Amino acid sequence: MDYLQQAKDWLEATGSQLEINTVPDHLAKEPIWEGPHGTQYRIKLRRGSDVIAFDFWGSLNDRNNRKRPSIYDVLASLDTYIEESMSLQEFGYEVNQITQAETALRELKFLSRQLKQMYSEAELNQLNEIQ
Repeated sequence: MDYLQQAKDWLEATGSQLEINTVPDHLAKEPIWEGPHGTQYRIKLRRGSDVIAFDFWGSLNDRNNRKRPSIYDVLASLDTYIEESMSLQEFGYEVNQITQAETALRELKFLSRQLKQMYSEAELNQLNEIQ
């Protein structure tokens, strides 16, 4: 299966556009995890007048090899199965990781809500198949 083509087909079928912009290092925020990190990208997923904007972090290996993420990389990272009732314990976090985990989970829930508002359940199921 050509995953890149599958991602392009999903965008076309839903009338969406995906914009991937590199955040310059001097403007990039620190990721919520510690240690080395890849390049930060600002993503805009558009459908009509609706826009969802979020951050995407490339891998350290991609940064070292100057490889940009594809639309497949970004779309495959989206998770619409995040539910409001999910807790940190479901992800196996330890107490010393709670602050970082709470931030990540809050961002995931917000993004999942936005996707559910912009796309139908059938469209989201198709998106999840890209993964």
